[in-house]
Amino acid sequence: AATHATPSLLAQRQQQRLARLLDAARQGSAFYRDRLAPAAGRGHHLAHVPHVTRAELMDRFSDWVTDPALRLDELRAFTADDTRVGEAWLDRYVVWESSGTSSQPGVFVQDAPAMAVYDALEAVRHRVTGRGNGGAGARLFGPFSALEAMVGASDRTAMVTATGGHFASVVSFERLRRINPWLGAASRSFSLLQPVQDLVQALNDFQPTVLATYPTAAAL
Repeated sequence: AATHATPSLLAQRQQQRLARLLDAARQGSAFYRDRLAPAAGRGHHLAHVPHVTRAELMDRFSDWVTDPALRLDELRAFTADDTRVGEAWLDRYVVWESSGTSSQPGVFVQDAPAMAVYDALEAVRHRVTGRGNGGAGARLFGPFSALEAMVGASDRTAMVTATGGHFASVVSFERLRRINPWLGAASRSFSLLQPVQDLVQALNDFQPTVLATYPTAAAL
């Protein structure tokens, strides 16, 4: 419903969310308490938030995170194990790592409220049309009908992505497969890094009805 609000109400909602985010950072993160101190009293504006680098966040990981149970050395050991992709850390966190193209890979930890937002966005944005889910029911229950169409019982879903690490796309996909056995049985991730002819053969053998990948890979 919020997406149909007036521009002024949308701006107000954005400011409220930004204020909550910055307040939480100040309260829970020693790193951001220091970094945001110069902006104290100047309101909640992104223009007043200084830039930070991935290297800074990794160097001050224990000061940055808001849960002292999160230790970078333990998380590095976790992400070094490819068999644990999509597994919950401490039974409550989702862990992603960046590819390290800028020399130092980053490790990022998401909690349940964050994942709920991401899942809702995926359900709403990945709407599949022309799949027999039209009509008044689809208009009334749009996101749910879209989710059913995207990963329904009759679908076979293939995720073509970079594997071999705890990267965001494959972690998100494997997490859904772990928590939804009915989805896990009819879905599979495929490495984009393998030779194209091998990838094509694997996809032909799997016969997916839903294919998710990067735009450039889809075009190829």
